[in-house]
Amino acid sequence: MHERTKSVALVGAIACAATAAVLACGGSSNDRDQAEAGATRDANEPLDGGPSDGGADARRATCTQKSRVDMDGSADEAIAFAATASGSKVLAVWGDAPTRDGGPRLHARMFDGTSWLEQLDVGSFSRGGPLTLVADDAGGGYAQWSDLVGGRRALFDFDAGAFDAEALPIPPGTRGADLVAFPAGAISAYPAEAGVVAQAWNAGAGVWEDTALDVPRVPRVHVQLAENGTGHVGALVAFTDRGYGYLALSVYDGSSWSATAVMERPMSVIGDRFRIGLMPDDTILLLWPDEGVTVLRVDPKVPRGSQLGALQTLDTRVPPGIALISEIVVDAQGRATVVWMERRTSDEVTIMVSRNAGAGWSAPRALGAVNHLVGLGLDASSNVVMLAMARAGRLVFFRGDAAADAWTMLDADMSASASQLDGRSMRLVFLPDGSISIVSLGLLPAGGVYSFSCRL
Repeated sequence: MHERTKSVALVGAIACAATAAVLACGGSSNDRDQAEAGATRDANEPLDGGPSDGGADARRATCTQKSRVDMDGSADEAIAFAATASGSKVLAVWGDAPTRDGGPRLHARMFDGTSWLEQLDVGSFSRGGPLTLVADDAGGGYAQWSDLVGGRRALFDFDAGAFDAEALPIPPGTRGADLVAFPAGAISAYPAEAGVVAQAWNAGAGVWEDTALDVPRVPRVHVQLAENGTGHVGALVAFTDRGYGYLALSVYDGSSWSATAVMERPMSVIGDRFRIGLMPDDTILLLWPDEGVTVLRVDPKVPRGSQLGALQTLDTRVPPGIALISEIVVDAQGRATVVWMERRTSDEVTIMVSRNAGAGWSAPRALGAVNHLVGLGLDASSNVVMLAMARAGRLVFFRGDAAADAWTMLDADMSASASQLDGRSMRLVFLPDGSISIVSLGLLPAGGVYSFSCRL
């Protein structure tokens, strides 16, 4: 997906590979307390260059600790991160642990370019529930999360450094839901009794407005959204009906949704393992892992019968029953990058990458062994793709130009246990100046939320 607004870059979907059958996971607070953390690697220790890194050039990123973010030290689990389009301001949101006075609660704090401002109490929070935070290009932030009775959604004003109003409830909750921002607004979609509710933020009227996303009214629904930088949004709805699995895809053009393209889905692939990227021409790239990694181009706007393109299998070397983690980004020119994790043996998990610059998908390329895929994102201002992953207890970046199949490996000089480098404990934002801003939960021995900046 074009990640200019899902935190400008590296916060899109996050995954880990603790077991072959798990899609996404996070270390518990006990895991973090017991794990070794915070040691900086010896400056003379060599990098893992060479063939195992796909021939990528290797150098180091300069990462420095910025400050403690959670003022009261109560951060317990789940963290989200977003930045303004200029990268001058960032917002961190996290959940805390229950106390005798109640909870757990969701908290937030903004960095205004100079310092971290006052810590804010956002509302009640459900531990283990979804937490999504995105920012548009007009100074607006949007948060969506699960609380104890359902779901919540709130607006953040980066200019004022505060949430606009009390968080609004989403009665069905936010599991299986998604939230994406575009240049001057956002789309929220979540499962409900009436099918899927999709709402667009109308900044002029100051309200969330219902949009007519036409999908069947069935249970067990999972929604995923992607935008392409023009205000258009693609939607994927994975659902099960009478024992059969289906995918429904549609495109929002800023005012209405297109007709829906519906296809059967492999029943061996659960709904939240599919990924989509929205192309500049509003066609959708659909990616999923099954017995290999498959890409399909879908155009919901054309008549039924012509909506689905030809299947393209990028990798067939993975044996049946081995779960894969996959992600996709698309730049403003329609160049796509796909990464996935292969568990080739019980002891070996490898990051693979393939790119399509318009002349077809490149041959899969191995970037080396990995513990976790921390994030995949795109700097929309330069079309540079950034991949972050945990390898042998270290945070490692791979940076690549979207127009060429060339990667540079950057070691972050930050070491920690695998459970501290997973998706619920770390979030990254790729800023327009080429640096990466990081917030991490429990990375240091003292625990809590810390911010780091990495100059590449």
